[in-house]
Amino acid sequence: MKKGLFLVILTLLQLSGAFAQEGTWNVIGSAGVAALSMRDVERDNQNDINGWNLYENIPIGSFQPFDYAFSWSVSGSYRFDRDWAVTFGITDFKKEVAASYRDARVDLELRRTVGSMDFMAGLAYFFPPAIQQVETYFLLELGLMNSRATAEALGSKTEKINDSTYTYTTYDTHGVYDKSKLIVNVGVGATSQMFEPLFMRVQATYKMAKIGKIDGEVTQFGATVPHTTSIDFDYSSFLITIGFGISF
Repeated sequence: MKKGLFLVILTLLQLSGAFAQEGTWNVIGSAGVAALSMRDVERDNQNDINGWNLYENIPIGSFQPFDYAFSWSVSGSYRFDRDWAVTFGITDFKKEVAASYRDARVDLELRRTVGSMDFMAGLAYFFPPAIQQVETYFLLELGLMNSRATAEALGSKTEKINDSTYTYTTYDTHGVYDKSKLIVNVGVGATSQMFEPLFMRVQATYKMAKIGKIDGEVTQFGATVPHTTSIDFDYSSFLITIGFGISF
């Protein structure tokens, strides 16, 4: 899989090299918000909460939804003629949700995280400019997504026996999961020249990344065993970013 991504990047860079005398390099730093598609994960989280409420008799509240996440990216492009550019970049996001309950006898904390780091390369087509110093483009990228997820349950109980109070650990579970997969990005964007050589960019991208179940491992009280998630993960998301770049 990583070999396939390397071949894609190498082909695109060779293509850009053929037009190097016409080229302009851009480097851009961006940040934005990703709208996530984690419905199966959210349902599984709620089932966990129901289990704690019903079977453990601990009235812990619900997790927050996996709806939006902050994202950042560092990207670049090589404009090998007026209409086309080779693109490449790294995008990362992480989202954590938690639920907790505490009284004089029980202390319980649950945490869940999802995230990914994407290594992308592709092509951008620039439309004829309609507004002075503003260019719009269409983007198609292929790359490798390194997805990750964690699940933790930490709990303790306090009991009074005779005149003494004892606190002991009841739950100490840490699950770590990761999976790599080739994904596709489709997007549109616009750049506006601020003053040479700085410019601003606004971009909207849809990531297609249904990855299914994820392998990992679970550690309970120091003992680690392999584990595969019981649900499918969908890392598809709609991402809007604003960034600033420099041309050279």
